[in-house]
Amino acid sequence: NKVYVPRTGTDYVYVWDVNDSSSYQRFKGNWSSPYSLFVTAQNDLYVSSMGANPNSRVDKWITNTNGSTSLFNTCQGCYDIFIDVTNQLYCSMRNSHQVIRKSLNPGPNTYTIVAGTGEPGSAPYQLNMPMGIFVDTDLTLYVADCGNNRVQVFAFGKSNATTV
Repeated sequence: NKVYVPRTGTDYVYVWDVNDSSSYQRFKGNWSSPYSLFVTAQNDLYVSSMGANPNSRVDKWITNTNGSTSLFNTCQGCYDIFIDVTNQLYCSMRNSHQVIRKSLNPGPNTYTIVAGTGEPGSAPYQLNMPMGIFVDTDLTLYVADCGNNRVQVFAFGKSNATTV
C-alpha cells in the first residue's frame, strides 16, 4: 500500500502511503540518480541508478537500516528492473538492446543475456531500445521494445519472441 518514486537527477527515492498522500518518506542510498526500482513482497527495495559509467548499478536498500548495498555494476544503466518468483533480477539495457538476468541467490556473480543480441533490430530474436519489463509466474518475459513500437513475449529459455 505504498507508492515508490525514484527521483532521477537526485540521490533520493520517495515513498508515499496510499492512505496518506500528504506525507512521505525520503531515502538516500549510495546510488546516483535512481532511475527504476522494484519492491518485493518482503518490502526489499532494489534501485537501478544511472550514474556516469562505470557507476551505473543496481543496489538493494537494506530494510530497517539507513543504507544500501551494491549488487552489481552495469556498463550501461538498467532502464527497468524486475525480480521474478525464483529470485532472479532482470535488467533492460536500452542502449545495449538486450535484457539480462542475474540470480540474487548466493553463488556466482554473473549475468545471462535472456533477450536481444546486442544489436538493434526487428527480428523475433532482436530488440531495439527495450525499456519496461515484466516476468510472470511461468517465467515468461514481457519486454516493451520501444524502438520497434511493440511488446515482445519471450517464453522461458527461448531466444525468439512473439509480438503481442
